[in-house]
Amino acid sequence: MDILLALTPSLFLGPLGILLAKIGGTVRQQTLGEMLGALLVASLALPFLAPNWTTTSFLVPFIGGITCAIGIAMQLYSFRVVGVSRTMPISTGLQIMITGLAGVVIFNEWATPSATLLGVVAMLIIIAGIALTSFSEQATGGAALDVDEAEAGQAGASAKVVDKAAMRRGLVINVVSAFLLCGYMVWLRWEDINYTEFIFPLALGMAVGAALVAIFLRDGKPLFNATLVKLLVPGVMFGIGVMLMQIANQRVGVAAGFTLSQVGVVISVFGGIVWLKERKTPTELRASILGVLLVLVGAAIIGYTKTLS
Repeated sequence: MDILLALTPSLFLGPLGILLAKIGGTVRQQTLGEMLGALLVASLALPFLAPNWTTTSFLVPFIGGITCAIGIAMQLYSFRVVGVSRTMPISTGLQIMITGLAGVVIFNEWATPSATLLGVVAMLIIIAGIALTSFSEQATGGAALDVDEAEAGQAGASAKVVDKAAMRRGLVINVVSAFLLCGYMVWLRWEDINYTEFIFPLALGMAVGAALVAIFLRDGKPLFNATLVKLLVPGVMFGIGVMLMQIANQRVGVAAGFTLSQVGVVISVFGGIVWLKERKTPTELRASILGVLLVLVGAAIIGYTKTLS
């Protein structure tokens, strides 16, 4: 039952990139809309959580929420550089590596040798699958986007055609973003803060972080309009997904919980191709299909490891 709970967040987090790109808006709007939606979910859940806050249990998730919002903004910008179907596999793989290593090395979440061995193998399979889904054979040169750089930095675009230079730039953005997105989870686990205490301050920190992004990331575009209201929908989905993921992390551990929550990358990959018209060559498409299969196999193995711990 705990494994099913750990898989549930992927249903909410997987389609997010596609939905954000379809609704549009600037990076500022998308970040603020997503984080305000998360705060709305946390506020509605607050009466049922009945937290007993201390200075640590409030400030740690609050600071983590600010860094998470900045990481989200960087991820949204990456959509415009390399597209949703490439950003999400790269970002997910990096986050799985960070949280997985922290869960195994720091917290000893796979207690038996056989569970540890299988878990590490499963993470490697998932990372290999994610690498395949982001494979690009486009020639080097200037980034071949369907929108120019100025528009891509502001509109709710997703890069359609990407060359190797753009992939390198996207990788740098995603490395920094991954540490910001999952570092707070390791910190929360280290401080042993219960989800009933950190859900609301985490979401509040995200909203504050999004406000800071909106203030300092000037793009000359209006912030408050109908698009921002529409972006509350993926924000609510993000809030539900993150809350379920944090509950699962405490049930099955960070290594397994976070990894299983990310199998929604399957939705991101094929949704980006089908609905956002992101172009892939036949070789890239075959690599993506094989990569998705590996992700699913790895997730199944991780589910099995929990029966051995």
